Amino acid sequence: TSSSPPASPTAPRRGSQLAVPKAEAAPEDEAVREEVAPLRRVWVHFLEIVLVPAFAATWVAAAIRFMAGYALGAWIQVYYRRVYGLTPGAISIYMSVIVPTGGLCASVVGGRVADWWYQRDVAGKAWLCFLSSLLASPVIAAVLTVPSAGTSLGLLWLEYFVAEQWFAPSAAIVIDVNPVHLRSFAAALYMGSSAFGGLSPAIVGWLNSVFDEVIEEGSSTGDGGEEAYDPT
Repeated sequence: TSSSPPASPTAPRRGSQLAVPKAEAAPEDEAVREEVAPLRRVWVHFLEIVLVPAFAATWVAAAIRFMAGYALGAWIQVYYRRVYGLTPGAISIYMSVIVPTGGLCASVVGGRVADWWYQRDVAGKAWLCFLSSLLASPVIAAVLTVPSAGTSLGLLWLEYFVAEQWFAPSAAIVIDVNPVHLRSFAAALYMGSSAFGGLSPAIVGWLNSVFDEVIEEGSSTGDGGEEAYDPT
């Protein structure tokens, strides 16, 4: 009988698959992937947050509201000096009392009212933000039009108490509409709206310069017996 030749020790057995070695990635490629992956996750989470309609609406509203608050804080002292003739020292004392006490009371009361309202209406926090800004409008108008400095300063405290009740509920809305693993990131993005609000003092300053030029053009430099306009 004929016998088959012995199998080579290096030859693969019949029916077995050849083992193909996997190509190893270059160290540079692995490093790039490790750097890109976290950035991609940040971008995905960013889109996941900002594409929520409630978050986007709250962010835009907060940016506008910050603009009003920053403009008031930056220019109200100039107003009291120009209109009522208060000294910088007196104004600083009044502001050191009005701003912290009015803002603190507003934050505490606003937070409590928002929680109470939310128990009865899921949109309660948003309604409080809307009403606090709406009711503050006539108060700040009175601050800028009353003839007495003392009355104006008292109304300014009331304005801070009414107007600043929006912040805590709006921050709570941002937390509520995002999943647990994104809430800190969402809060950080929400606070970024304050950066846009910080543009308002510069805008008011530019408008102030424009109106100063208009007033200077219409005022006399002394020829008609009138005093020149003092822009300080």
